[in-house]
Amino acid sequence: MTMFRLSEEQRAFVGNVRKLAQSEFRARAPGYMDGSFPWENIRQLADLGILGMAVPQEYGGSGMGVLDTALVLEEIAKVCYVTAMAVLGEVGTQTRVIATYAPEGIKRRLLPGVCTGECILAICMTEPHAGTDVANYRTNATVTSDRLRLNGVKTLISRVDEAQAFVVAGGKAERRTVGLGAESADGVQVTKGLRAGEVVVLDPPSTLGSGASVVVEAPRRAAGAPSAE
Repeated sequence: MTMFRLSEEQRAFVGNVRKLAQSEFRARAPGYMDGSFPWENIRQLADLGILGMAVPQEYGGSGMGVLDTALVLEEIAKVCYVTAMAVLGEVGTQTRVIATYAPEGIKRRLLPGVCTGECILAICMTEPHAGTDVANYRTNATVTSDRLRLNGVKTLISRVDEAQAFVVAGGKAERRTVGLGAESADGVQVTKGLRAGEVVVLDPPSTLGSGASVVVEAPRRAAGAPSAE
């Protein structure tokens, strides 16, 4: 029987995260139970290179795998669940969607900021009428010339009040797809507990309509605008 063992590099990496979490995050964890975002912890994780784990090396990250991500999240969650959830978007699905499907311009604009903690990512899945039943989503995408418009309502979005980019799950024709909302376009409204509106693609991918994930852009919440929980 083949025995699985972590490499020495993995052990050292996880050990550094464990040391930081136990020495710094544990004491601060109760303070984040009020729902505040753990910015101090995020900055320290960025300095350690954690936020760039899922970012390819050409954009400033380390391009590490899912197992490495799971090991790191485990150590963080042992002492501060809030921080683990805050980091999940940067080391998990959102970053990997952008790194895999986004046009080059969007990758270069967003991914370096993910590594430094300046670009927080959120994922928009839940809909008021369907929850996370993907087959019954009403959020949809339509193509008009060189643009794709993503219309719908998403709710219960973690980190929505801090995020600069949003991975949005919806549909195009009879296929499921994923879009990305980020800063610089018009059409997204943020209200308490809800994100709704329209997202317009400024730099549509060449594979638009293939049934693969598509990436679109949407705006950063204006200063002082109402935010979601």
